[in-house]
Amino acid sequence: LKLRGRRTKWALREVMKERLPDEILKRPKMGFPVPMGRWLRTDYRPMLDDLVAGPRALDRGIFDPTQVHRLCREHLSGKANHAERLWALMTLEIWHRIFVDGQAPDDVLTGPKSTRLAATGA
Repeated sequence: LKLRGRRTKWALREVMKERLPDEILKRPKMGFPVPMGRWLRTDYRPMLDDLVAGPRALDRGIFDPTQVHRLCREHLSGKANHAERLWALMTLEIWHRIFVDGQAPDDVLTGPKSTRLAATGA
């Protein structure tokens, strides 16, 4: 919501100006960080292994397997945070399986039921 020119959330800031300190009211908007790096090392590791480093994904020949394995290895060891790149590769593989291979969306994600994305309803 943009009111008063380029100033966002003007109405909310007006209502809360008596209750919140200026450093909160005047700070820029902040995103909601998601601990994707940690999730890819723990809960979503089975999905990462299948969707990015698994034979089905690598056999497509879209990406250099050496580089894919390097990204995974560096991320999993904590040497680097490649979460955004790996997430992009995962979503590309999911898209490919659904829209190119014709796989049912509910059947795309692998691993224990607890590691499936909530969107699948699994």
